[in-house]
Amino acid sequence: MNSKLMKLKDPVALFIGALGYAFILRLLNISCPILKLIGISCPGCGMTRALISAIKLDFTNAFHFHPLWLLFLIFALILTILYIFEKKRVFNVFLFILVILFLITYVYRLLFSDNT
Repeated sequence: MNSKLMKLKDPVALFIGALGYAFILRLLNISCPILKLIGISCPGCGMTRALISAIKLDFTNAFHFHPLWLLFLIFALILTILYIFEKKRVFNVFLFILVILFLITYVYRLLFSDNT
């Protein structure tokens, strides 16, 4: 079997797992488990609402809910391509940059914003 096709199994399994996880949270009426458990929003809080707003072409609300929604989509595509083509070092650099950007945004939102 083609090795590139084999490499697609991991992201597909991750995507299916994420959908299952989201479905279970939806059934339990939990929007964010971290927010539910400790009362503080997580770095990704607002991302789902942002993506739904973007799908509806409401980009103002999308950026309001999470300012990194567009960058997240772009990086997700880049990371998927890098993973498929086994560019581990570049993949790790892009992933590190994305995590740092999320953490910076998270701290800013905790300090200077009253919404999640």
